[in-house]
Amino acid sequence: MCGMTAKERVLEHLPGWSEEQARRALRAVEGWGEEQLQRALQAAEETGATMATHGEQTIGEIDVVAFTEAIDKVEGTGKWPAGTRGTVVSDYGDHKEVEISDADNYGATLDMPVVPVEKLKLISKHS
Repeated sequence: MCGMTAKERVLEHLPGWSEEQARRALRAVEGWGEEQLQRALQAAEETGATMATHGEQTIGEIDVVAFTEAIDKVEGTGKWPAGTRGTVVSDYGDHKEVEISDADNYGATLDMPVVPVEKLKLISKHS
């Protein structure tokens, strides 16, 4: 980790952070040194602003998620591949109904599978 800038250190953690955490972190580290970065990361963890990879964040309605493995399609045949992104539209506790939309067709709904939470990865927290 030696030789990395504060910004590079923050970028290492971005895949596990919510969109808002990443945005705040990148704005904050401009011009920071290693000591300032370590203090900020420690303070964030102590106050509960932890990275998704360091603790479980509850997935709720309107959160953006990705499938961690292939999921059967409700509409049509086949499976949605791992990595497919969607928005949680209904929360059933340990299962979430996820809307898969077509970004090229004005957000038209393609499918709405109900997926076990252990097969979902939180991409962006909005709930």
